[in-house]
Amino acid sequence: MRYVQFKIVEMAALSKSDDVKYVPFVQQMLDKAPEPIRIGKSGDKVLIPNKGQKVTDRNDPIYGQVDGEDVTNVKVMHVWKTPAMKAGVKGQEVDDTGAVDKIENKGEVVEGILGAATHARLSKGDEITPEEVYTTIGKMKHGKVQGTLSEKAKDLKNNKITDLFELSISLKERAYQDFMQPDKLRKHMAPRVNAVTAYVNDAVRRYSKFFLENGRSDKVEVVSDGVSNEVGSKTDVQMIYTDAKGKRVVKHFDLSVKTGDVGQFGQKGGGKGTASLDERFDLMQDMYNKFGLDISGVKSKFVEKEDIVSAYKEAYSHAADVLDKKLKGANLQKESEVLRQLITGLKFFGTLGDDRIRLVDFSDKGYYVLDFKRLSKLYLNADIDLGARVEYSKRDKGVGKPTLVIYNKLEPKKTKQKLFQVRMYMDDTGYVRNYIEKGSLLKVLTKVRGNY
Repeated sequence: MRYVQFKIVEMAALSKSDDVKYVPFVQQMLDKAPEPIRIGKSGDKVLIPNKGQKVTDRNDPIYGQVDGEDVTNVKVMHVWKTPAMKAGVKGQEVDDTGAVDKIENKGEVVEGILGAATHARLSKGDEITPEEVYTTIGKMKHGKVQGTLSEKAKDLKNNKITDLFELSISLKERAYQDFMQPDKLRKHMAPRVNAVTAYVNDAVRRYSKFFLENGRSDKVEVVSDGVSNEVGSKTDVQMIYTDAKGKRVVKHFDLSVKTGDVGQFGQKGGGKGTASLDERFDLMQDMYNKFGLDISGVKSKFVEKEDIVSAYKEAYSHAADVLDKKLKGANLQKESEVLRQLITGLKFFGTLGDDRIRLVDFSDKGYYVLDFKRLSKLYLNADIDLGARVEYSKRDKGVGKPTLVIYNKLEPKKTKQKLFQVRMYMDDTGYVRNYIEKGSLLKVLTKVRGNY
């Protein structure tokens, strides 16, 4: 019999020593042989296991075929760590297909919910309930990544006139598979569906009766595209109709949608774990350039550090010192350059610099809408005197990753309001991200609408 050595270098999945807890789940898979088992770091290879195998250790071999060839060098540690396995270790539920019974990316799913709620509100011509949003999703014709719905509605003043409302929603595959299940949404996202419903009842109210009371037959399209603008900030929800003069109108809902009332509204990559400190510094300098901060004076100290966290602590501390000096007295100047640059940076990360876009956050508490144009309130505000400081995390086992905080010095010491902060994050591979997160002061200054 011919055997091949399947290449598994740098593809180990259960590669950590504490992954021994997954061994029982691998045994459950082997008990179902010859059902296929996904292997490798990303699960992109498939092993057809032989029957009757028993394993008790992550180093135990698994015999079978890959791409039709017998292999001998596959071990338990090479089995892909599936979502169902992770859920099992945590004691979480899985559905009938073995998938984890949770919404994987609520931020993406909520974009589809927003499109469905907008359609429901427009086609009804009056306020809707969350249950009507679930009903709308259930009525859609669903595909793998896209769904459609076409509904007719009688004119509210003349029932001989009929309007046509069409809905089209596109999401990435995993998000769409969650979105298309109303019962799953009701179980895991009910408070956020409630928040979207409240927002739509308010934001779309001026259109709600327009189409159903204008005495003519309308065709209204609601298009929610959560795929095309994946790298941008904007959520692409459109309402398309023909006006009284026969002109096609495209109304964009210029929104950057967030969910969960999380602080993050922007980020800047800091390079892979294999990147040089020179490369990492240049990436960080590019981020601070958006806020008008030149931190080049600390580069020599940065690149001399032996580890990335120490280097970042040096750079963040330097940035705090530079910015704090620049901020002194800035609020007393109507056209303060440092404030202008800070506002420009916040707009860049919040809306990609597009003043038409508003940030809307849907959470279990409700919703609120922020308009970054209102940051101009920072000028000549006697109640605000901004300062900068650096803080270090206490939950990193002494590592102390840094956070640059911009805050209002006039607030009491224990309640100083943060405008925003830049926080270092690093994953297990050494990849760094710089998260830009809003503070309570930013919300106070820019909130234009909300129910909490």
